[in-house]
Amino acid sequence: MKPVIIIAVSLIVGVTIGYCSSIANTHSLNDFGPVTNPNITRSVENNKPAPKAVVIGGEEHDFGSMELGAVGKYTFVIKNEGDAPLKLEEQGTTCKCTISSLANNEILPGESANIDLEWTPKSYAADFSQTATIGTNDPRRAVIDLIIRGSVTESLHLEPPQINLSNISANESNTTEAVLFSHKITDLEINKVEFIGDHSDYYSAEVKPLSQEELAEHKGALSGQKILITLKKGLPIGSNRIQIKLHTNDEKTEVELPVTSQIVGDITIASVSKYKVIPNSNVLLLGNLKSNQGAKARLNVIAKGPYRNEITIKIHEVTPKFLKVSFGEVNELSNGKVRMFPLKIEVPVGSPAANHLGKQQGGFGEIVLRSEGHPNIEELVIRIKFSVE
Repeated sequence: MKPVIIIAVSLIVGVTIGYCSSIANTHSLNDFGPVTNPNITRSVENNKPAPKAVVIGGEEHDFGSMELGAVGKYTFVIKNEGDAPLKLEEQGTTCKCTISSLANNEILPGESANIDLEWTPKSYAADFSQTATIGTNDPRRAVIDLIIRGSVTESLHLEPPQINLSNISANESNTTEAVLFSHKITDLEINKVEFIGDHSDYYSAEVKPLSQEELAEHKGALSGQKILITLKKGLPIGSNRIQIKLHTNDEKTEVELPVTSQIVGDITIASVSKYKVIPNSNVLLLGNLKSNQGAKARLNVIAKGPYRNEITIKIHEVTPKFLKVSFGEVNELSNGKVRMFPLKIEVPVGSPAANHLGKQQGGFGEIVLRSEGHPNIEELVIRIKFSVE
């Protein structure tokens, strides 16, 4: 045989062997049938009986929209269209999931089972979804994800949900606002504003409709009203809490708005160092000090109210005499609504032994400040609780 013929025969044999080898590899041990290759039919499994899970109506349910705090419920139906028992098992869920009572958690061929999902949204969400994962013994799909989705709204939504007014001068009025939105009606009205609680006569409210521009800033709102809440001057110093009840033409006819106010005098003090001031007492706590260490504290004397720009504060008297006290440069805050007088207090190194812990033998140390420019406040006393060893 000539060499050329031998080479040609060898090539034909090699190609044939390679082709047969590639056919064999399409059904190698690395192929797990329809799980990894959906184009392979069950015939590769020798036509053994197998379950087939089908979700009637699909694996997703869009509930549209629901009210915040309401309970949503939906039932998925899974049917076994195979020819062997179908087993179901809950594998994870972001909502409450209940599989209907089944003997051995199995669905016989041709039969169905209900999967009940229940959910309670805790916050507003334009795109809300939750999932329940169900494991099966269907060789085509090991898990089924059942999904519910939609939007969560409130018929009425209040922003902010409560109002906190802190460090308000007793001699000055204050106005703040809240906005009430409706996600269901286009003509929201507030028919009545009711104030409930002690000293509620110090509060008043004015209601105004929102402009289209203001309404557009809140996604999903169909209409809205702005409530301007004014705290009148003269409310007693301290903490005050009332409820504002808004009566509307919505199906959720009433909405409550809590209002907390912290009223202070026109001149107050606050610590800006590690040493604390007892609230509402003007007592500075320096504690037990060592003579060879001393101590330095800083306070801010804060002036508010209608007379803040006329107020001047000076150091009138200091007890004990070895305390060093001085004012820094006056600062304005909050666009001039607050004036701050920085006050430096020092127990010098080498100070004599002293007891000013409030006991009879020593009493508190004191810094007496004199103010001018306020018709009702002439003097402010800062007490200092400390000892020196």
